[in-house]
Amino acid sequence: LGLDGGIVWARLRVRNDSSRDDWLLKLHDTRLSYLDVFRLNDATGAYDALRTGSFLPTNTREIPHNRFLFHLTTPPGAERTIWMRLQAPLSFNLAMEILSPDVSAQADRSDNMAHGLFLGAMLIIAGYNLLLFISSNFLSIDE
Repeated sequence: LGLDGGIVWARLRVRNDSSRDDWLLKLHDTRLSYLDVFRLNDATGAYDALRTGSFLPTNTREIPHNRFLFHLTTPPGAERTIWMRLQAPLSFNLAMEILSPDVSAQADRSDNMAHGLFLGAMLIIAGYNLLLFISSNFLSIDE
């Protein structure tokens, strides 16, 4: 069912065996109250910290998205270590994936299409029920 609520530290070691250097790290659980990501800055040699989470404004996110997305710039053949401090009041899971920006955009389009179809179906059902309500309560035939 996931990890119990509280604070969890995670270390993610990533090796880029492809020719691309631009990747996205996507965390699927949106119930994380606070999320700190520490990535090595090549220019300074120190770790840069990014603090975000569902208890903080959306503008604290590196990429404005309904999930937590982070840039994962790793040169081909290089290895990176990313530290994460995750905090949530309830149980949560660490489901994550590394995607190229193109694949992430395609997945977002598919999700938006599915949500749009669901919302459209709900609106049609609500309209039909409203029509039945009006016709059964206000359009009576007097004999």
